Amino acid sequence: MGFAIVKRHRKSGLVLLGFAAVFFIGTSVASLWTSTPQEAKAKTIDQLITGSITPPVQKGPSGLPLPRFVSLKSDRINVRAGPGQDYPVSWIFNRAGMPVEIIAEFENWRRIRDAEGAEGWIYHSLLSGRRTGVITPWESDDKAYPMLSSQAQGRIVANLKPNIVVNINHCDSQWCEIAARGYEGYVPQKDIWGVYPGEVVDN
Repeated sequence: MGFAIVKRHRKSGLVLLGFAAVFFIGTSVASLWTSTPQEAKAKTIDQLITGSITPPVQKGPSGLPLPRFVSLKSDRINVRAGPGQDYPVSWIFNRAGMPVEIIAEFENWRRIRDAEGAEGWIYHSLLSGRRTGVITPWESDDKAYPMLSSQAQGRIVANLKPNIVVNINHCDSQWCEIAARGYEGYVPQKDIWGVYPGEVVDN
């Protein structure tokens, strides 16, 4: 769960994303080249390269999108090295409601990644679709992030420290309405780990 693990995951993830992007662009260009009028081909290729055409969403065996964010149901959950009871426990989560990211599925097991970048396998029934988030886990604890009563110009309801777990009620791709420690308000979506950039959430 240290720096080396995070670095290795991120590097491998970038390589995989690179290969996926090349494959998607290549196959899309090939299919479009035979069916698109000549005058539109150059514009279409530019859109594919710049990302203005969105690639299809990948789905796992469950029929749900991958990756996706969920949260932990229980205060004590074993995270295993592989998808089965015979695999050793890598570590134990000790707090219900923590957000995790599902990045793979195998039968009734889900491979998850936490806010620190560590990965392991959890049985599917121990996970909930309820959305939660962690305030800026990439920042140091000496910072504080204001929760506002409304978007952008609202009064400060509370100051949130990094790594505080919050319940996500709604996100509109820019701001998230959250609840934490008896307070409710808004924080910028970019300051929460547990929701994707540009994602709309209705919990």
